[in-house]
Amino acid sequence: MGNAGRHIEQAYNLNEVPYGARFLPQNQDPTNPGTPLNDNYFRPYQGWGDITVNAYRGNSSYHSLQAQARRRLAHGLSFGFAYTWSKAMDDGINVTTYLPNRPWNYEESSYDRTHILAANYSWESPRISRLRVTAIRELFGGWQISGITRFQSGAPLNMPYLGPANLISGADLTGGGDGWRPLMVANPVLPKSRRTFDEYFNPNAFVAPAGGYPYGNAPATFARGPGIDNWNLAIARIFRFKLGEKGMACTIRGEAYNALNHTQFSGVNVTPKFDQTGAQVNQAFGQITSARDPRIMQFMLRLAF
Repeated sequence: MGNAGRHIEQAYNLNEVPYGARFLPQNQDPTNPGTPLNDNYFRPYQGWGDITVNAYRGNSSYHSLQAQARRRLAHGLSFGFAYTWSKAMDDGINVTTYLPNRPWNYEESSYDRTHILAANYSWESPRISRLRVTAIRELFGGWQISGITRFQSGAPLNMPYLGPANLISGADLTGGGDGWRPLMVANPVLPKSRRTFDEYFNPNAFVAPAGGYPYGNAPATFARGPGIDNWNLAIARIFRFKLGEKGMACTIRGEAYNALNHTQFSGVNVTPKFDQTGAQVNQAFGQITSARDPRIMQFMLRLAF
């Protein structure tokens, strides 16, 4: 299964400062040597600030292999599986004015998940009719255990465009434009055995660009965040009885979300900061920043008459 999107609406800055404009001699402040004039003096439309324009220039694509298997209810058991192997791409996460949008920004979509395996299942314990003691027969038979299990790849980790705030020196590397990305000098993806809360990917794989055309070579998507391994389980039983001449039913149900209480990390810090030598010095870069909900349990008792 697949689809493609063309001419998707995007917002971009029509009046972005051109790359290198702040470095040009004619754009320097004569009253303050070494300091450029206000940006609005050398934008394409002088005297104006940012001008946001919506244009239909975006692209997207989605390709997937999908498979399902199902077992209908028989002997108290039913289950189903659904697997998707897919890739979703678009150029809408980062939108640039001067840099070619497709080669610089065409990347895995924010919702892209390479592998998704979901399973649902339900089993009802048989009633042991041979037991003579009615109370025991009713207590152990007729319980329904059900659940939904999901395994899922992590979300793409996207490198944002950076600027002076990402340098301790506060230097302006580009003199305008859309910003820059760092140089990627090593593989940032760590083996699973080395991934920790404080270092989910290799933060030393990136250095600040220097000289020349300082845009860096880091791709828009450089790694994937933590995946999902989640189990939601439920157990329920309906007890039917009579109170006088009236029939009654008592439902007992317990539910557990993230029943195994797996720590499900989610966000990762992807904002580097570099010192004067170009080394990455943000101690939080590559750290886990958030987690999904821990185990949540709830119980219900309902009496129907």
